[in-house]
Amino acid sequence: RVGSAFAAVALDSDASVRVVRRGDDDDDAFGEHTRGPIFVATRVSDLDRVIKCVPASRVCDLIFTQGGLLRDKWLAERGLENTTQAALFLSAVFGGNMNESQSGNGDMHESQLVDGGGMTVAIGRRAKDVVDLLRDANVLAKSVDAETFKKAALVKLIWTSAFWLLCDVYGKELGGVGSVTVGDLVDEHDGKMHARTEALCGELFDVAIESDEFGFLCDRKDAIVSDVLRYSRHIPTAVPSREMAISEMGFRNHWFLRENASRKKYSSSLHRALLREAGVET
Repeated sequence: RVGSAFAAVALDSDASVRVVRRGDDDDDAFGEHTRGPIFVATRVSDLDRVIKCVPASRVCDLIFTQGGLLRDKWLAERGLENTTQAALFLSAVFGGNMNESQSGNGDMHESQLVDGGGMTVAIGRRAKDVVDLLRDANVLAKSVDAETFKKAALVKLIWTSAFWLLCDVYGKELGGVGSVTVGDLVDEHDGKMHARTEALCGELFDVAIESDEFGFLCDRKDAIVSDVLRYSRHIPTAVPSREMAISEMGFRNHWFLRENASRKKYSSSLHRALLREAGVET
């Protein structure tokens, strides 16, 4: 979805674009003769296969749009510390539909990017390419320093772990898959869903700041949780994909469970209870 939307924006700007989709058999897609930024917008679970297709001379041109899900250790183990990352706060719309479970990949020429509140940030040598591309889509993005990026990464990590889960659990209770949007979770009338949403986000924050990567944000809980909720208010009709979340579970919810188990400080009782309700192993 996001990759197709990016390609559409670039094509509309008369840029030379080569689209490589999941499953394409094209080992030369990023060959020595190609140049320019390489936007990687696939699922995190597919990244190792993508990286293997990129020659060493082109690694520096990689732009990972999964910012928030890629931990420092994961990047270091693959020699990717100096690549560009983007933490995207936007939604890809196809035919006016933000429901990731229903709209599929869609035709890139029918796609549109919706800004999630001007919160998108990028870091690395290709950060300007991110800012420039998204400007053409009327999405505000900024090139930032390491600490600012880490804050945004934590906001996105909490959002991608909490909101698919809450939409899935409440959707099953209240009308079926896709019936509860992220906007419903933060602004519904009786306040019960909002209270549970805020509690889950706070619980995930408490686990994250015990890690070496996010510890310096320990006094920013209110601001981080507020940004998580603010993002949802800017894309209120969005329904995150359960299928994608399950495929990326090791980088999302299970990361929190692993951190919690290693620190043995927080029980993550609400998080675990919701995962069980969603049928996910804890």
